[in-house]
Amino acid sequence: MRDSFDLQNVVLVGCETLRQAVRSVVACEFCNSGPAQVPFEHILERVTGRSRAMARYVMVECVAQCPGCRRGLADTTLVELAEGQPFGCELKIEMTFWSLDKLR
Repeated sequence: MRDSFDLQNVVLVGCETLRQAVRSVVACEFCNSGPAQVPFEHILERVTGRSRAMARYVMVECVAQCPGCRRGLADTTLVELAEGQPFGCELKIEMTFWSLDKLR
C-alpha cells in the first residue's frame, strides 16, 4: 500500500540520476502552456528501474529543476516529456537502497 511509509522501499536519488531524469523533461505543470500529464516519479521509475509501488523517492545532494522555469520538481510534479527523448535505457544508475535494518 502506497499510503504507508515503508523505510524498506526508500530510494535515495543522487544528482547524476536527477540530471538523467530531467533530460526527459521540457516543462512542468507550472510553466507548460499545454497539459503536463506525466508525474516526475514515472521518469524516476524508468531511470532507476524501480516500480512506484515498490519505491519512495527521496532526492538527496541536489534538487531537480524544471528546465523551463527552474522551479523544483517533486516526485509528484506533473511534467511534459521531450519529444523523441528516450529515457530508461542505457542510463547509469546512481542510487542507494536503505533497509530498516541499516537504520536501526
